Parts: sequence; structure tokens; C-alpha cells
Amino acid sequence: MSRRAALAGVGVAIRLTAAAIWLTAGAAKLVDLEHFHAQVDEYQLLPHPLEAPFAYALPFVELLVGLYLAIGLFTRAAAALGCVLMVLFLIAQTQAWARGLSLDCGCSARSRVSRSGYRRFAALRTTRHVLRRDGVANQRALSWSRCQRVTTSTER
Repeated sequence: MSRRAALAGVGVAIRLTAAAIWLTAGAAKLVDLEHFHAQVDEYQLLPHPLEAPFAYALPFVELLVGLYLAIGLFTRAAAALGCVLMVLFLIAQTQAWARGLSLDCGCSARSRVSRSGYRRFAALRTTRHVLRRDGVANQRALSWSRCQRVTTSTER
């Protein structure tokens, strides 16, 4: 197996891992939209009229990102959107932590954050978990997508 074929295989594995993460996150929120809407409301980040549309649309956006990554369609756009979403999630978690809010990150169906005594630790742990889980996979999917394009264009 050549080095290029091995790199392409690694790129596909990373892309599929990112797809699985986004599909899982979107599906977990979709199962209980009312609960996720309540989580979005607790962040107190969006104007009230925008909370419901955001909470009901986000799981579908996550599912689309995961689906596009899984089937390899619009891979760069999906990976870039995943990175943008990760930055937005990180900003939301950070502002909640800075205001002393103890919130569920909304990453999965019903992951509960620790009790109020561990509020800051739980927020940092959740932020670190989200960044590691989604950010690394999306960044690698985007970079491998670029690597594959360069490799393909130089072969011609």
C-alpha cells in the first residue's frame, strides 16, 4: 500500500469519526426537542423569539453535517460548518461558565452537569470534553479533505 493510499484511508476514517459524532449529537437532541429547547433557554444567550427556532433547527443542522461527512458530499463545507459550530458551542459554554451558570452542555440526550459546588469544574470539564470530542475530529476532517484535494490535483 502506498503512502498516499494510507493517508487517504486515514482521512476517510477521521471523516467518518466526525460524521458519527455529529450524527449522534443531532439524534440525541432530536429525541427530546423540548428538553433541548429548555437547555438553550437556560443559556440566556439568544433573544427569546430566536430560542425556539434555534433549538429546533440545530439538531437537523448537526444531522446534515454528519450525513454529508458520512457520504462524502460537500465534505469541506460540512467540516467547515462543523468547526464553526464548535467555536459557537465553545463560546456559549465559556460565557455560561463566566456568568457562574451550571448548565448541561446539550451534547447528548441528558448529560447532567455536576452539583452547584462543582459548577466551575463541571463547566471546564464539559468545555474540554466538547472541544476534544468535536473540535479535533472536525479540524482533522477539514485538513484531510484539503490534503486529498492537493494530492488529487498534483496527480493530474
